[in-house]
Amino acid sequence: MKKLLVVISAFFVLFSFTACSKDEIPSVEERAQALLTGEISIDEMEEKGWIDEDLINYLDNNTGNIQGAADKVEKEGAYLGDFDTVDLQGNQVKSDIFSQYDLTLVNLWTTNCGYCIEEMPYLEEIKNELTESGKSFNIVGICLDINSSGSINEDKLEKALQIIESTGTTYTNIMPDDVIWENKVSSVSAVPESFFVDSEGKLVGETILGAKDKENWLSTIEDKFEELEGN
Repeated sequence: MKKLLVVISAFFVLFSFTACSKDEIPSVEERAQALLTGEISIDEMEEKGWIDEDLINYLDNNTGNIQGAADKVEKEGAYLGDFDTVDLQGNQVKSDIFSQYDLTLVNLWTTNCGYCIEEMPYLEEIKNELTESGKSFNIVGICLDINSSGSINEDKLEKALQIIESTGTTYTNIMPDDVIWENKVSSVSAVPESFFVDSEGKLVGETILGAKDKENWLSTIEDKFEELEGN
């Protein structure tokens, strides 16, 4: 933790004159959480102007709680955690699904989201095209409203399966288990929301809000591969 604070302090001294005003950045608590969960790196924070004296003081005064959160992140590693769930057909799916690919796009959707459904055929096409071109790429969908009440809603499940069939989607779509709910879904405010993870399930870049067309998705995916190669 001391090393983390030293690094952050150094960035603050160097870039304090270029930081954005406070009303343009998230709260101190949100920035600290994003940093410790790996949603954003120190370099990315610096570029956004998110490092200021308030953040440094917050980290310094909450060392115990923050260190506990940091230890948890270090232990679990993966962005979604060590989940063990099923796909919409009832087949078991674990967090090691990411280990088979260099880059995976995780797409959060619901059965009543028109924008979500509209982009699913594009995602299917992209997955097939990139796979055929030799890219180690996969897509995993997470349908959020099938078991949002704690038990499976059979009507929503049937509707989701109909959507899968009508859009020609063959990539894996899963239901969130308790681990996914706690680590990610509980903070989702709108869909579609998407993010990328590497083969270890760690977040690559920032989350993406809203739907994209095929061309924009291809461009975004290319950027993420370049980001992976640069790490």
